Amino acid sequence: YIIPNPVEINKSNTFDENEFEISAAGRLVEQKNYSLLIKAVSLVRGKYPEVRCYIYGDGALKQELKQQIFQLGLENNVFLPGNKKDVNKWVSKSSIFVMSSNYEGLSNALIEAMMQGKACISTDYPGANELIDNGKNGIIVPIGNYKELANSIITLFENKDIRQKLGKEAMVDSIKFKKENVIGQWKCVISKIIKEKETK
Repeated sequence: YIIPNPVEINKSNTFDENEFEISAAGRLVEQKNYSLLIKAVSLVRGKYPEVRCYIYGDGALKQELKQQIFQLGLENNVFLPGNKKDVNKWVSKSSIFVMSSNYEGLSNALIEAMMQGKACISTDYPGANELIDNGKNGIIVPIGNYKELANSIITLFENKDIRQKLGKEAMVDSIKFKKENVIGQWKCVISKIIKEKETK
């Protein structure tokens, strides 16, 4: 039996959404490939100078990423605010959530963004399609392809209706990860095992 971890988010006390804001959340390590996201933002800025990208988290690559931001002249576009106590509150400010990882498990950060009704873009790491049905409740782009990532961000900035549709579908599809639903799965499995033992 495969049962996901339960995911809970606090929807109270959130910020108003900024139309041209992107968020990401996780450790600043090679696995997360935030360098890819920063490169993508540099292309997006060419069409949307007002783009803002907040990458929440800390890690070994913080200085390296800061240097990349400086070299690309993105000091007014990309920000590394560090860890936030209630990161979902801060993610609520964005209109798009990006998962730029080279590999992942079943990402809680992505599930939490989907629960908030964010339009999500994820790289195509093994398992991404367990959460995102490409074009239905989010967008999947090739791993390492910052141009495709930038194009997807631009598409969502240009098309508010698509962005909102993806967000609504994401919210619906993420319901199965809520605590009460996961507990329900556990109860079903335990009940089934007990019945199997009783019949032996």
